[in-house]
Amino acid sequence: MSRSLWYAPALALLALVALVAYRAGTQAAELTETEAIATAATLYAETGPEGAARSDCTGRPGEAPVWIVVTCAREDLAHVYEMDRLGRILHARVRRGPQT
Repeated sequence: MSRSLWYAPALALLALVALVAYRAGTQAAELTETEAIATAATLYAETGPEGAARSDCTGRPGEAPVWIVVTCAREDLAHVYEMDRLGRILHARVRRGPQT
């Protein structure tokens, strides 16, 4: 058995890891702000107060590591979602009081 065949499994594993990393990178690069806001708005509409609508939500840029902050507000209640560049919700909280 040739020595080069001993390295084949390691090279195949390395190629698989590189492919997964490449795919994760392109997925993050293709995510838009609109898609991130839509994700948070859908979550809000499904789990928020009665009458919650996706149109209650707005987004603004965040500060690292937060990419975008989505605020969904009705009357005196606001749901705030802080999202990273991969579209994951890092923090979710509810604020009470008048919304400005």
